[in-house]
Amino acid sequence: MDELGDTWVPLIKSWRLNERMYGALTGKSKQMIANEYGEDQLKKWRRGFKILPPPVSSYSLSYPGNDYKRTKYVRDLRISLSETINRSWEARKLQIHRKFPKSESLHTCMKRSIPYYTQRIVPEAVNKGKRVLITSHENAIRGILMHLCEIPEEAMNQLHLPNGLPLVYNVKRKCITLLDDGSGVDPMTKHDFGPAAQYLFRPCELDDDFFDQMEQQALQNQPEEEVEAPPAVQNQTEQAEADDAAPADDAPIEIIEKVAAATRMVEVVEGMTAEEAALVRAQRLSGSPIIEAADEKPVPSQITEGMTAEEAEAARSTRLHQQ
Repeated sequence: MDELGDTWVPLIKSWRLNERMYGALTGKSKQMIANEYGEDQLKKWRRGFKILPPPVSSYSLSYPGNDYKRTKYVRDLRISLSETINRSWEARKLQIHRKFPKSESLHTCMKRSIPYYTQRIVPEAVNKGKRVLITSHENAIRGILMHLCEIPEEAMNQLHLPNGLPLVYNVKRKCITLLDDGSGVDPMTKHDFGPAAQYLFRPCELDDDFFDQMEQQALQNQPEEEVEAPPAVQNQTEQAEADDAAPADDAPIEIIEKVAAATRMVEVVEGMTAEEAALVRAQRLSGSPIIEAADEKPVPSQITEGMTAEEAEAARSTRLHQQ
């Protein structure tokens, strides 16, 4: 923790995460045990699930009850009646002694490591969303992994755990992954977990958080498209453009009618004399019907052609009289 600069992180110690108690085999090498008891017996003691090694003596230095720190601070073990009587008789005073293990199998080691995980680590840290680093020995970790990954008893002797290799357990997805060491080598091929690795590295379960993450990634990777305006917005836009093109509501209707009438008057006046145009203009303003010259009738300019002024005036008076 000093190297990481995290000396402020709470550190909790418990004897329940200690290595398995090998009894009378404590302190002996594998070769010494194989020479004394045989290779087959050594494998049974090391990999057997419920096989206990020979117990240690109560007066051995390897017995946990002779460790001053454990006898002083361990309070979660029941009292051993036999050990209390023997030690009190020897010391000539009452000495309460706990029932420390003199030998442990993997099964008995799990009976102290798993309750510590479920009763202390889970409610005090995991359920509160905290990240927990558990550092322990192989057999204590194997027991916890058996509980988390539901490894059967017959497969426990086939599970190997490399020393110093972090295992990351996802509580929600219930699976174990390995940290990438940056070497580019698959950790599964680099380390030997034994034949029971299939139970340890099962596929992760798909929870709600997984689907939410996949949906967010899909939305981020989707290309941006032009958003079409709703029909109501389009109709409002078209109506606004039509209103801009149409005349204002407050424009006088009389002006529009006069403009149209003046346009028609120009068409009628074209090709007439001043007197005829004035007469047509007066009739139009008075609302009288206007008799426009048809295509088969001669145009006034054609009638007066070749006449004297008196004849043209008389013809004009006659035509106006007929109208």
